[in-house]
Amino acid sequence: MEVEGEWWILERINGIELAKLVSFAREKHGDRWAKRLGEDLVQVMSEYGKPPARTVRLELAAEEGDGKRVIENAAMTEAN
Repeated sequence: MEVEGEWWILERINGIELAKLVSFAREKHGDRWAKRLGEDLVQVMSEYGKPPARTVRLELAAEEGDGKRVIENAAMTEAN
């Protein structure tokens, strides 16, 4: 994901490991898991039992190197 012109890897959203959400989405939505995560993240998180609020906490890792970044209160908008 791009944040302020830099590329980052999403590791956790509201403390939920992305790998766990991917595994859940694969189990629940089969071949459409990536589409569901990409287009319906709020629904997938709700089905997972952790519906997000209007803002979420993102934990990111740099695509290159070992940098880490946390974004508190990232808006859950369609554009994001």
